[in-house]
Amino acid sequence: MAAGTFFAAACANIQQSDRIKAPLTYGVFRPVVLLPKTTDWTNETKLQYILTHEFTHIRRFDALTKLVLAVALCVHGFNPFIWVMYVLANRDIELACDEAVVRIFEETMKSAYASMLVCMEETKSGLTPLVNNFKKNAIEERIVSIMKIKKYSRDFDSSREIVDLGRMAALEKIAEIKAKINEFKPN
Repeated sequence: MAAGTFFAAACANIQQSDRIKAPLTYGVFRPVVLLPKTTDWTNETKLQYILTHEFTHIRRFDALTKLVLAVALCVHGFNPFIWVMYVLANRDIELACDEAVVRIFEETMKSAYASMLVCMEETKSGLTPLVNNFKKNAIEERIVSIMKIKKYSRDFDSSREIVDLGRMAALEKIAEIKAKINEFKPN
């Protein structure tokens, strides 16, 4: 596990509930990982995947992100773009955590992790999770994404971070310029 994941594990409280069918994380200041009562504590590999995924949510402050998204939805619920943002942001949060788990446990365990997600979805819904005639299922999208994750070098990761910083600086500069333009516009 990564150092940040160890920090998340140290500050998290793990509890069980018979009211849920899939693991979840809640809380910003005192995070809690809530596991179903039916969790198989003898399957250590599955537990490692689940806890690493949930600890990644804690390390990335996803509970806070989801809270901000919920507030935006409450304030601007009439706006369809906010609903789209809410759905896509939640999807991206899960995909990012899946990618982090795959990177932590190496690329060789992708299929085992994907199988675990399918089994958990079957348990949760009681249906076959990959069969949906109306839209692309979220679990199917997660599995496809997991299987597409490629191993990359640390140099590539650093260069990608530099590009992201450059993009952020450019966006900030654009916002500054727009603000100055708006100052000089006549009313």
